[in-house]
Amino acid sequence: MLSPNDKQEIRTIILEAFDQVLIPAMNAMMDEKIDTKFDEKLDEKIDTKFDEKFNEKLEPIMGELKAIRQENAMYLFGQRRQDETLEDHKKRLRKLELI
Repeated sequence: MLSPNDKQEIRTIILEAFDQVLIPAMNAMMDEKIDTKFDEKLDEKIDTKFDEKFNEKLEPIMGELKAIRQENAMYLFGQRRQDETLEDHKKRLRKLELI
């Protein structure tokens, strides 16, 4: 059996081990976890703010791009009609040349 002094000495050694090794290790792990959570929350906020600002700047550009695409589509439609008309005129001229 252990004497009361031996038990006290073992208790002191265990408490010192907790103070010197386990508690700092637990604190380090908790700090790391807190830092990770903080970084995640900060990244979320930054991403949200960045997305909002980016969308504010991107929206007018996309509107202009859409307008340009519509103009191009209308131009291409008109160009096709002109090409078809020219082909029709060429066919008529060939018929006239044959006569």
